[in-house]
Amino acid sequence: MVRAIKEFLQGKPFGHPLLPALVHFPIGLFVLSLRFDLASYFFREANWLTGAALSILSLGILMALLAALPGLVDWLNIRSDHPSKGRATTHMLLNLATIGLFIINLLLGGPRFPAGTDNGN
Repeated sequence: MVRAIKEFLQGKPFGHPLLPALVHFPIGLFVLSLRFDLASYFFREANWLTGAALSILSLGILMALLAALPGLVDWLNIRSDHPSKGRATTHMLLNLATIGLFIINLLLGGPRFPAGTDNGN
């Protein structure tokens, strides 16, 4: 059972590594969330834009955590004495820190530019 899960996360049933296929989703969702957030700044009367940005950000975080699973399996398969282990560890830690920052952003989220306010401008 564990071996089947490991092979699935490595992408063996698909004939292609799973990680490169999954990383596109959080990147695209994070960029789309930023666009909705910026649109909510310029179109303050459209309150749904902020909610959409937060929903898309939530989905991006979920997809990033999902993409981290095959990344972890790949990282575990690198020998500890191999020169790329350090680079892979740094890559993993930076990605986890970034996901953490996106989670903080989500927790601090909400209507940033309420309708009818000039927000100092």
